[in-house]
Amino acid sequence: MNRTDCCLDCLTKKTCLWSDLRPVDHQRVLNIIKQHSTVRRNRGLFRAGESLRSLYILRSGSAKSWNVSEEGEERIIRFHFPGDVLGLGAISSGFYDCNLSTLDTCSVCELPFKPFQRLAEELPDLNYQLLKLMSREIAQEEQRIFLRANRSAPVRLASFLNCLSRSFGECGYSTREFNLTMGRREIANYLGLALETVSRTFSQFQDEGMLQVEGRRICVTNQARLAQLSGKYMGLDESVCPSRWVCH
Repeated sequence: MNRTDCCLDCLTKKTCLWSDLRPVDHQRVLNIIKQHSTVRRNRGLFRAGESLRSLYILRSGSAKSWNVSEEGEERIIRFHFPGDVLGLGAISSGFYDCNLSTLDTCSVCELPFKPFQRLAEELPDLNYQLLKLMSREIAQEEQRIFLRANRSAPVRLASFLNCLSRSFGECGYSTREFNLTMGRREIANYLGLALETVSRTFSQFQDEGMLQVEGRRICVTNQARLAQLSGKYMGLDESVCPSRWVCH
C-alpha cells in the first residue's frame, strides 16, 4: 500500500492539516511522512525536555498530554483525538514542553519536523494551514483556562462531554453513544475538579435525564440540554470546541 492509499482510508482525511492542498502538494507532504504506525495503550510518543524530532498526526485512538507539578503529581493539559497534531508546543523552543501518552491503541503518522518546516516555507497554502492550526490552539487554551477558572462543575463536565461527542461525530461515529477512554480521575484532573465532584455530577446528569452511564459507556439522552449547559448558552465560543479543544 502506498502512502496515498494510507490517506484514503484515514478517518481524519477531511480535517487533516493538508486536506485542502492541491494533489501535487499533497503528494509532496506524503513523501516526507513516515509510514503510519500503531502505538499501544499507555505508551509515550515523547517526553518533556526532549528535542523536537517530529510532529505526530493522530489517525485513530486517543492520547493525553501532561506535565508533572512541583509536588510530583501528574497534571493533564489536554486530551487528544483523531485529527489532532501532537507536539506543536515544541516549535517555539525546539523542545517538547509536555509528555504525551496514549490512552488506548492509537494509529499515528509521524511528520519529521525539519523536512516539514522546509516544505511549509515552499508551500504558502501549507504554511497558512499551519498558522491557522496554531492560532486555534491558542484560542482553545484561552477557552480552557476560562472554563476552569469561572464555571461550575456541571458546566465544565457538560462542556467536556459535548466536545467529546462532537469529536466522535467528526470521525463518523455516533455522537450519542461512546466509550470514555479516560477514567473519572483523569477527567477530574483535566477539569480541575475533585474526583468525588466529577462522580457526583455524572450521577446528577443521569438523574436529570441527560445521560445514561454504565462504567465508561456514555449514552447522551438529551443532547440539546447538554449542549446548552456546555457553554453556548452561557457565552462560550463553540467554534473552538471540537476534538481539538478537549479532548477534545
